[in-house]
Amino acid sequence: MKGILSLATVAAILVCGGCVMTVPSESEVGLRTPVASEATQMSGQRQEQGGASPAASGVGEPALPTIAPTCTTPVATATSAALPSATTSAMAPHETAVGGGAGPVPQSCDMVAEGEVTVYQRPSADATVFGSMPAGSRVTVEGKTADGWLGFDPGVAQAANLGVFRLRWIHESSAIRLEGSCDGLAKLVGPPPGFCFTMSMDEVQVYAEPDVSSKVRATMVPGDYAAVSAMTKDGWAKVDLSVGNTGLHLSGWIQGATLNLNGPCDDLPTTEP
Repeated sequence: MKGILSLATVAAILVCGGCVMTVPSESEVGLRTPVASEATQMSGQRQEQGGASPAASGVGEPALPTIAPTCTTPVATATSAALPSATTSAMAPHETAVGGGAGPVPQSCDMVAEGEVTVYQRPSADATVFGSMPAGSRVTVEGKTADGWLGFDPGVAQAANLGVFRLRWIHESSAIRLEGSCDGLAKLVGPPPGFCFTMSMDEVQVYAEPDVSSKVRATMVPGDYAAVSAMTKDGWAKVDLSVGNTGLHLSGWIQGATLNLNGPCDDLPTTEP
């Protein structure tokens, strides 16, 4: 009968706080006694030698095994796919997938005003003055002309301006100094002063006559610009492609609806075809 009660005690399950608690068997209780005794003996030896007990040191000795109530209530666990891998790290900025190294960070060329400097609309002292740059001001240089004009974006709204027409210009002199990576500046050809230009935002046909049925002499692509010399009464513009960046030495006509003007364009003469 005693043996039956002992087995019943081992198999009994107590339900407490949502957990199923397993009661230790007599064999488990028997195992605990020598382990605890051995631990007590080891602790005493350490104290006699002036050392810390395992509980105090926390290093070098494993924690004593205990038999605690086991909660067998099912617990939801995340799948491995939902867990981040311990060996996978996010790629750092500028890091490439091949080689794993960070690429070189491009440096800018900055222009710093030593004193107050005049800023022009175009790369010429004969151009309209845009404003002045106070001493100590700093701007990023976009490029340089062959005759020493430095172009920079002034950071103002310029919805219709394209390419070099977005830049403002300061001539290289002792009034400014350059800092940063300035040896490889882009070589720019700025629009000369005194001309009205049209800047292409889309493909624009240049006709031999102010008539869409006439021969197409050239096609201006986005970024091209050419000088406008006159207008007809019905809105056709006469253009000179030799004054611009197309590299073409010819003139022709474009429709007024395709014009995107920049410069002194208010007083263009009226002409007949």
